Order: sequence, then structure tokens, then C-alpha cells
Amino acid sequence: MTNNMENEEQKTKTKRSFFKDVLKSIKDFDKYEDFLIEGMGRNVIYLSKIVAIFTLVIAILSTYKFSQTFNSILTYFNDNITELVYENGILSINKNEKLETDILQDLFGSVTIDTSNLEDNQIEAYKKELENKSNGIILLKDEILIKNEMLTSIKNVKYTSLLEIGENVVLNKDDVLNYFLTNQMNMYVMTFLMLFFYTFVVYLFSVFLDAVILAILGYIVARIIKMNIRFEATLKMGIHALTLPIVLNIIYVLINGLTGFVVKYFQIMYTAISYIYIITAIFMIKSDYIKRKIELQKIQSQQAKIKMEIESKKQKEEDENSDQKNEEEKKEQREKERKSDDGKGQDPEGSNA
Repeated sequence: MTNNMENEEQKTKTKRSFFKDVLKSIKDFDKYEDFLIEGMGRNVIYLSKIVAIFTLVIAILSTYKFSQTFNSILTYFNDNITELVYENGILSINKNEKLETDILQDLFGSVTIDTSNLEDNQIEAYKKELENKSNGIILLKDEILIKNEMLTSIKNVKYTSLLEIGENVVLNKDDVLNYFLTNQMNMYVMTFLMLFFYTFVVYLFSVFLDAVILAILGYIVARIIKMNIRFEATLKMGIHALTLPIVLNIIYVLINGLTGFVVKYFQIMYTAISYIYIITAIFMIKSDYIKRKIELQKIQSQQAKIKMEIESKKQKEEDENSDQKNEEEKKEQREKERKSDDGKGQDPEGSNA
């Protein structure tokens, strides 16, 4: 029970510390020096957390958009596909009528459906048409042709390989529709997880590269202003200098995803803010260093003055003690001499007697 409470307190402390670091990174340039005394591991964990928040927003918005597109596909499929038969690896849609739609434009580009018995030259014509597009899909009777920006050439995929089912399986429109409706939630979850992990890895690498570039800039600026600082320290500052740009990026992604609002030069602003932050932080640290140096010199001067006063006072006391001691010794000497003189004056009288 006690261990659980300690773990919860530690988690709460870590959580508070993270958001506190976010606020410090955004509004307190003079606190950037605090990040330099922390280990690099802690700074990398900080960067990973803020990237994870950004990735979470991206994954949620993308999954939401995918769900809208998927629902549109189901609606289109239900309204426009009157007949679908898949048998022995051969697909037939609407009695082999040619269909074209842009319903998947955001995901895959234009979609063309032609399940008729095409000659080789007709298939080649479709391929040439697809080569002129950046994204597109063509559904034929026994295969699907895919072209996107990530593929250098058109990819041919047989339905038997894509669906991972035998050639003897028979499907109709209701079977396909029921399958997607039954597995709809699973598709959303899988889409979210794939988007989250893929985006997290890519964006973390990209942001860390930005931090390295900022670190190089900060190191050069520090050398120019004759400030002795290690590259590791500027890298830590570069990580925290990206905080506000990432937060603004999260806000922009939300606004853009929900409203479609576009900021034309957002990437330039993103870069400029991070540059301003690290340069300002370095100058603030330099300024604080100079102030502390001046204050230290004042303290040392004051300490030297106090030390001199103490030594002067001590010397004065020693002189006074020495004078007093000398006076007492003289007094004792005079007293001895007086007694000696008194003794010499009394001896003759005793003899006469």
C-alpha cells in the first residue's frame, strides 16, 4: 500500500515537473540555465513527451478524418454499387460497368473501376494514365493497380494476395458491406496505433535534428560573444527552445484539421521562433553571468574591506594591550625601585641602634 502511494506521488511529481518545464521553456529565458545542470537523458525524455503530445493530436485528427472518409466510402458503396461478385479470384462490379470517383481523393487519389474483360493494350493504356497521376487506384477484374508518391512505379496486386483468401471463395455486396461494418472499430484502432507510432518516430527524429541545428547555431553565437559553453549545453537549450514552436504547431494542427485554415508561412515562423529563443537564452545567460561576476567582485571587495577593518581593529587592540602591558611593567619597575630605595634608607638606622 505504501509503495503504491509512493509511486503515485512520484508520478504526480513527474507530471507537474514536465508542465512546469514547459512553462519555463516558453516564458523564462533566465531559467534556461537550470536545464544545463540536468542530464541529457532528462532533456531527451522531455522532448519525447512533448513530441508524444503532438503525435497524439495528429493521430486523433487523422483517425477522425479517416472515419469520415470511411463512412463516405460505405455510403458510396451502398448507394452506387448495385452488384458485386467475387468468385475464383475474379471481381465483377455493376455488371462490369466502368465507374470513376474521387471519394478517396485525400487518401489514394482518383479511383477507377473497370472489371470488364480488357485487352492487354487497354490495360497498358490504364497504366499510362495512372503514371501521369501522383496518386490513383484502378480496380480491374483480377488485380488492382496502385500508384502513389511513395512508389517509384505502379504496383500490381492480385486480389487473392490482397485479401489473403483462396480462389474458391465467393463474396457478394452484402458480405463485403457486413465485413467492414463489423470490423469498423477495429480498423479505427489499428489506424490510430499505426499513425501514432509512425508519426512519433518520424517527428521525434525530425525535431531532434532541429535541436541539433539550433545547438550548432547556439554554439557559434556563444563563441562570438566569447562565452565558454559546451555543445551539449547548447543542445539542451535547443531542445527547450523548440517548446513554443511545437506547442504552436499543435494548436495549428488542431485549427487546420477542424477548420481547414492555413497559415502560409507557418514553417518559417516555426524556425524563426526557435532561433530567437536560443539566441535570447544565450544572451540572457551571458548577462546573468556578467551580473553575478560584478556582484561577486563587489562581495569580494567588501569582504577585503571588512577583513582589513578587522585586521586594523585587531592590530589596534594588540597595540593597546602592548602599551598597557608596557605601562604595567614600568609601573612594577618603579614600584620595585621605590621599595629598593626605601630598604637602603632604613639599614643605617638599624646599625646605629
